[in-house]
Order: sequence, then C-alpha cells, then structure tokens
Amino acid sequence: MKKILNVFVLLLLTILSTLYISHTVYATENELQADTVSTGPELVSWMESHIGLGGTVSLAADITLSDTWYYMPDRHGQPTITVDTNGFSITVTGEISFLSDDRLTFYGTPDEKGVFRVAAGGLLFMEGCAIEEKAANPAEAEKTTGRTKDAGGYVLVQEEGAGLVVQNCAISGDIRYAQMPLVIYNTPVTAVASPGQEAVDVLPSVVVSQVIRKGQKYFGEEIPVTWETAGTEKAQQERRRFTVQGTFQGAASLEPPVCTVVYNDAPLTFTDVSASLSYSAYVFQGGYTKPEEKLPIRVAMEYSFDLNNWILYDTESVSDVEELFFIGVAKADWDTSANPYIYIRLRCSDGGEEIYSNVLRFAVDDLSKVEDQGGSRGGGTAIVNPPKEPAPVPESSVSPKPKKNDDSSDKPGAGEADSAQKNIPVEARQQGKTPVISSDVLSDKNKRNTADNTKTAGKPAGRSNINGNTMDGDNTRKEQTEKASGSGQLADATGDVKQPDTGGKNNVGVPWVLPAAVLVFGAAAGMILFVRHRRLR
Repeated sequence: MKKILNVFVLLLLTILSTLYISHTVYATENELQADTVSTGPELVSWMESHIGLGGTVSLAADITLSDTWYYMPDRHGQPTITVDTNGFSITVTGEISFLSDDRLTFYGTPDEKGVFRVAAGGLLFMEGCAIEEKAANPAEAEKTTGRTKDAGGYVLVQEEGAGLVVQNCAISGDIRYAQMPLVIYNTPVTAVASPGQEAVDVLPSVVVSQVIRKGQKYFGEEIPVTWETAGTEKAQQERRRFTVQGTFQGAASLEPPVCTVVYNDAPLTFTDVSASLSYSAYVFQGGYTKPEEKLPIRVAMEYSFDLNNWILYDTESVSDVEELFFIGVAKADWDTSANPYIYIRLRCSDGGEEIYSNVLRFAVDDLSKVEDQGGSRGGGTAIVNPPKEPAPVPESSVSPKPKKNDDSSDKPGAGEADSAQKNIPVEARQQGKTPVISSDVLSDKNKRNTADNTKTAGKPAGRSNINGNTMDGDNTRKEQTEKASGSGQLADATGDVKQPDTGGKNNVGVPWVLPAAVLVFGAAAGMILFVRHRRLR
C-alpha cells in the first residue's frame, strides 16, 4: 500500500510539472512570434490585449480605424509595443488617440499614402509615440529611407477637413498638414435682443472655438462666422426665440456653429436652456433674464403638460442676475403616451401682480428642439401646495441648483498651444460654456456652463396628488422628486448616474494557476509522506 501511494504522488507531481513546463514553453514561443492583423478591429483588439505584455504586430493589409478608441496605458513603464505596418497604411476615419510614454512605436514606409492618413472628418491624437521609417522590402531600403515630401513620401497625411494633433512624438519623416485649420469644438451661443433690437443686430460675428492648426490644439480662438437665417422670418416677426446654424470662414469644422436668438421683451425671459434625460428624471435648466432693479425676488419654477394645469417644482429667492433655473420631472410623473409635450415657465410676484416668463415647449421624442410659445401665459389652474413656510432644502439634495461657472479657459485671446494636457477630445466636447451675447457687449459675465451642473439621481418617483394654491409650499415637486429618488448617486453632465470605478482595464497577466496548483499538490503529497513515515517509525 505504501508503494502504491508513493507511486501515485510521484505520478501526480510529474504530470503537473510537465503541463506547467509545456505551457510556459508554448507561451514563450508565442511571445517571440510576431502576430499579424489585417483589419482595424483586429489591431485594436491586439493592442488592448497586449497593453500590459508588450510585443510586436505586423499589418497584412491596409486597414482603417473608425469609431472612437483610445490607446492609453493605465500606468507608466508598461512593456513596449511595436506596430510594423509592413508597407501598408493606416487610415483614420473615426476619433483615435495614441497616448503613451515613449513605449509605442510604429514602423512604416513613407509614400504618397502615408504610414497614417487622417481622412476628412477623422481625428488622430498622438502623444509620446514614435514613427520610424522602415522599408517593406529590405532591398528597397535605399530607395525609401529618407524620402522627402518633394518625392511624395510622408509618414503622416492630414486631409482637408481632418484633425491631426502630434505632441512630444519622435517622427522620422515628413508630415503633410491640411492647409485650413479645423474647428473641433465650438460653444453654442445665445444672443439676447433687447426691445427695439432685431436679430441682425445681435447675431455674433465670431464664435469662440477650439482649433487644430499644424499639429497643435488651440483654445479660445475667435473664428469668423456667417449665419443662415432663411426660414426664421416668422419667428423674427413674432419676436420668438429661434436657433440658426452658421458657417465658419477660413476654417473647416466637425460641427457647424449654432446660435439661439432670444427676445428680452419681458421681465423674465428664458435665455440658454438645456434639456436632458437620465434613467429616472427629465431635467430642464439654464439661464433667464431678471428685473435687476427689483432684486431680490422669489421665482417659482413650474411645468405643465397641457398649458392649463401648472405644477410647481420649486420656489427660490433670487438676488443675483447670474442665477440659473432648474426643473426636474420624474419619469413616473410624465405620461408621455397621453402627453407628448411638456411646457416650462417661470413666475414671480411684483406688488401683488403675477409676472410670467415666456413658455417653452419640449417634445418627448426630441428634447433638443425647443419651441417658444410666447409670454403672458398666466391663468389656468395652479397645482401647488397649501400655504406654509418653505422648508429648507437638505444639503445632500440630489437636484442642486446650477451655479455660475467662472472658468475662463475660453476667453478670447487665450489661443495658446495645448502642449501639457492629454488630448481627450470627447471630454472637451462634453464640457463647454454657453455664453449669452447681450445687446451691448460680449462679456465673461454672460457666459454660463449648464452642462456640468445637472445633478439627478434615484429611482422613479410614484405619483402624488398636490393641491392648494401658493408659491411657498413646504413640499414642492422638487422635494417629492428627490425623496422618491433614493439611490443617492449623483448624475453626470448628461443626467446618467455615474457607475463605480472598477479599477481600469483587465490586462492579461502571468499564468499563476498552474504554479499554485503544483505548490498545493506538492505540499499535500509532502504531508502524506511525512505522516506515513511517522507511522512506520
């Protein structure tokens, strides 16, 4: 029996050791072999799986990188990755970023196609990378190495209407930049026309933008623009807000400039307004004009589904002309099948007289479209609460009132090359200010950032009946919506709840299961042999 047990233990250890050694040899041979890819998705997949391992990959055909993708190691000092284009070209039609710490190298043959070609509408950001010349055929090295742009050889080609940013990169060869700069982000603006002024008097002649020029990104540049106002004649005649698009002069752009014209013909007038949807609520927020000479005032923020029954969301004391409004409507409170539209308005009292703002209408199937219903829409049935003193709003409210953003990164004249920060263009698009161009002057005090102040959270609220008639209810729709939203998680700029950080990407690591199994079984075998030995003694 003793011999049988010893033989069994030795056989088990031999099998496990053989499996581990063969697996290690197989992995080592694979690492020494250069992999090959023939499509853009294959290259993306390979680079993502080797971001913590390093290695070399070769192209087997011309490939295209589309959609949005970032190569960005989660820490410094990762193993080096090499991409040998093998005489082929990489065309960029999406938004692609290669961000490294000098551990990413592309080898390629400079020719009329370029190692990289950024097509119109595409964006390529490169930082801390290297592009080195290498002939596809070593016998042709003397013909291709050092080829100049006069001979038609480029490592990077930027077509007109494309974006190319190169920072802290070692480039061996020539780059062909587009002749026209590219506007990659422009801030939508709101032009306010005072009584007696027309749209043509307040439409801005320049728009502050982020621009790519000769491989560098610049902020706060004033780009001339012309506006297309055809089709807005009726809105201009009725002096109701409208939105127009424009065309940049002397620059290409990924998106056209946008301007909303607002007629400030009433004490309360909506200016820049945004609407968004989270999984639990609809959010409406932005700026509005106020009677400065009568501040402070109490402003009621209301919404309706039929223009007759108005629901009070919140009432606030306003003492600053820069203060913004905020209205949140729980999904459960909006029967979109029966009411495809929602209306919002502001209301305040002046010596016993009710003053109303203009009314804005939003459609549930497209919140980006805003229709001005005109002003003085008073009357109807006010669905509010019994007269009581307003209760204080908890500091942990999930729907805080937006605040003025004093960031001045988009000030005109601040157009210096951005050579320090990472190029994350998506974040740049999602963050922005909404300046209000008054009839007198474009000033920093008229700039607002409403996108970064949307805070909604929680589960859908159930329906509640509210009755009475007062502006000072102690349990407004705002508080009901917040109480019904019980998750306590803050939402991002789009109203979507932020998910917890999972710790980054899952990188492929050293196989540890087999060594651990060997150690465990070895220890068990040792214990068995030790016990048997003790018994025999």
